Amino acid sequence: MGARMIEITDFSIEEHQGEYEDWPLESALFFNDCPLDFKVPGYVIDQQYKLDEYYLLIFSCDCLFEECCTLVVVSPSLKLLGQYRWGGAYQSYLWESLSQRDAHCFCIDFGQGLRYEITIRYPKRIWFQKVLKVKQLK
Repeated sequence: MGARMIEITDFSIEEHQGEYEDWPLESALFFNDCPLDFKVPGYVIDQQYKLDEYYLLIFSCDCLFEECCTLVVVSPSLKLLGQYRWGGAYQSYLWESLSQRDAHCFCIDFGQGLRYEITIRYPKRIWFQKVLKVKQLK
């Protein structure tokens, strides 16, 4: 299978104060308490993994009845490589599991038969190629 997903706790996310409705749509991300140069959608890190060539993080907004999920890929040099977001107004994408199919292919399950295949192409072989490819499974 190649690279294994190793659960880590190195990343943390900005905590917001005040009313939920007033929170910004993005939050600062930290690695071992040092701020990174980009922000991410969401307010909660649900899971974080280290692989040989990148980090894989799952974020949620933790909003009742409008749960969204964002998958973020970060390089070992802590640069944002790609992200994909599921959800929106009056939609619920509360992820249930993430499984690894091979070194660069994963499956995320939202329950009720809603599954997506995620392919991460990093390091990129073609400079204009997207790092993150997402396809809904039937």
